[in-house]
Formats: sequence, structure tokens, C-alpha cells
Amino acid sequence: MRTVSGNIEKYDKYEREEVYNQIQGIELPHGDVEYEIYYYSIYAVVVSYLQPAVDRLIVSQRVLEKFLIKNSHSDRSYYGVWFNCLCYLGYWLHAKYNGQKFAEHLCEMKRLLSLVMIKDWFPRVIDLQIRNISSLVLKAYIVLATQESEEYKSAISGICEQIFENNPVHQVMDAGWFFYRNDVGRLTDWYQDWLGEGGKVWDNPIGDRNRIIKDILQLVEKYQLEKYIDTATVREKAKWSVIGYASDKEYSLSYILNWYDDLVEMGDEEIYKYTENIKRLSGKMEELGDNRLDYEANCKLYGKLFGNELSTIKKVLSTPVYMSELLEQPEYIIEGVIGY
Repeated sequence: MRTVSGNIEKYDKYEREEVYNQIQGIELPHGDVEYEIYYYSIYAVVVSYLQPAVDRLIVSQRVLEKFLIKNSHSDRSYYGVWFNCLCYLGYWLHAKYNGQKFAEHLCEMKRLLSLVMIKDWFPRVIDLQIRNISSLVLKAYIVLATQESEEYKSAISGICEQIFENNPVHQVMDAGWFFYRNDVGRLTDWYQDWLGEGGKVWDNPIGDRNRIIKDILQLVEKYQLEKYIDTATVREKAKWSVIGYASDKEYSLSYILNWYDDLVEMGDEEIYKYTENIKRLSGKMEELGDNRLDYEANCKLYGKLFGNELSTIKKVLSTPVYMSELLEQPEYIIEGVIGY
């Protein structure tokens, strides 16, 4: 962490060799599914930082071989590129914190980032640990590149525009918002693409939908964009987005309707009050969420509303919302007259 943050002494080559010799043979944790790649990734950055005179390919190869000893079935090509990308970062950090000119080729940066962040590997490699830290790695490249020459700035800009062209919502999204943090218009478009009226998020399953909403709203707050992006509508809609398909057989409103049926059987004289409340709730669920019992609920509720005294029926017919719905779905009138 001291290496990455720059809070490290400026060792001469003999001191660097001494530190490297101390960590070269270190045993990194194995079997920790959640954090194992993190240790190897940090190790790659540190050992490359400590060996600026050694060829980067040699250093990354050593890290790869160390990793493969305990992970022999892992994809050599994929993890080779990953460690190479981190070693490139280590060399860059060393040059920056020691006031030296960075000697690595710009085209190599573009190649490595394209392989790590853009390429679709076949067979597909799914490493959730790497996905979780890819955003941090890309942000480090963005920070370093924007402190270099115009060529580097242009190169990282081109890579980021390619990565974030379609406004992705995967683990690297944070790096995208970081890259565009001063371009409010671009981030507003990204927000609207997903969370606006008719946005992509509303076609996703409930679990994915809520995760995407949460992630994007956190980014709006993180980059202090609340005064530019109004999130009130989405926050209100998100409250209802959990209402929908609960399992293969159950729907969210079914619990309320079952409770309502029990009231009917008990002959509660004030049931029409509950009927109106459930009707409003069902309508709100249909408007903002995914209420798949809306039709059944309306048939049942209109049946009970019409089954009450004449004053209640008059109230229903004189209420514009109810009347509009009855004209749109005449079968509700039939259910109301004959009882559901």
C-alpha cells in the first residue's frame, strides 16, 4: 500500500534488492477464494516497483509462475496478461515517485488495457476477484496517464471511450464515472440511459435492477452530482421495484389479497375502507413496479365495492380514476355487478 500511495522511502538499488530478497520467496495465502488474487496482484506491483532495471516481461513471468504453482488449472494467457498489466503499473509508479522519465512504450499500455478490460476471452475466464479490482487498476492508469504528456492523455481517453461506449454497469463502471467526472453531460446521459424513463434498468430482473439502481445512485453521490442529476423519481420508483414476481407460484400482492379474503369471510362491516386502500395500493404497484395480480385484484375489489350500499357504488362511479378504469376494462363492471 505504501508503494502504491507513494508513501515509501526512495531506496537505492541495493536497498531495493535487499527488500526484494526478503519478499521474493514469501508464501502467499492459498485457498482463500475471496482474496487470493488480491495478494498476488499487490505482489506483482511491489516486485516490479523494486526491480526497475529488470525486464518487465521477466518480472511478470516470475509472478505468473509463482501463481500457477498453486493454481495450475488457471488460464496461463489470461493471468499472464493480468500480471503484466500490474507490473507495467509498478514500473510506472517507480518512475513517478523517483522523478524519472517513464521508459515503457505507450503502445504497450494500450495493448495491455485492451486485453484486460476489453477483450472477450475464449474460453471465457470468470474471475470475480479480478473483476472487483479492475476498476481500481484502471483508475490508477487514468491518474498516471493524465499526469503525462498529451500522447498519454489521448491514449487513455481513447481506451476509456471504447470501454465505456455503451454505458456499462459492470464492475469497471466506477472507473468510467471517475474518468468522466468533470463531464456532467456525459454522466447525465449515462444515468438517463439506464435510470431514465424507459431506461434499460426497468427491463432487468428485480435483483439486477435493484443492484444497478443502487450502484448508479452511489456514483451520483460519490462524484457529487446531485445538483445536476435529479434522482428523486428513481428513488421513489425503486421503493416499489421490489414488488413483482416473488417465486414460481407467489406474487407480492397475493398476501394482501389473502388477508382481504379473510376479512370478507369474517363479515367486517368496514371492509369497503380496506377495499379502497388495497385498490390504491394495487394501482401504485402496477404503475411503479411489476404487479402481476393487478387484473385479479381489480376484479375482486370492484366486486366488493359494487356489493356495498348504494352510496359506495355512487362514489365509485363518481371517482374519475375508477370510472376511467371501468371504461377501459368493461369486464370490471361485470365483475362488480355479479360479484367476483
